[in-house]
Amino acid sequence: MITELRLRRLHRLAGIVLAPLVLVQALSGMVISFEVFLGIHRDIADVLREQEAHALHHAWEYVLLDIHYGGGYWGNLYHLAIVSGLMWLIVSGTLVFIKITKRERQRRPNQAL
Repeated sequence: MITELRLRRLHRLAGIVLAPLVLVQALSGMVISFEVFLGIHRDIADVLREQEAHALHHAWEYVLLDIHYGGGYWGNLYHLAIVSGLMWLIVSGTLVFIKITKRERQRRPNQAL
């Protein structure tokens, strides 16, 4: 069984490693959504369907889309790492919370209503 201290260390390490990756994903998604919302760019589906686009005109859009959605094989690994890491943070954080709650309940005596 993994100790609470080890679980906390692994949880913290995963959070530190994932933070910049999640930040890049969040910022690129926010910019894409904000630009579509303001009408600066078209919706993602329209952009992906477009066959003949001027590379310079749509460069920013494609860079953001590539960061957020694309990347081919390495992009899929990148997205898989982020998702797996976030699931680990959810599970380990929940386990730490349960252990802390259990310990606190054992420390204080039962109080009558």
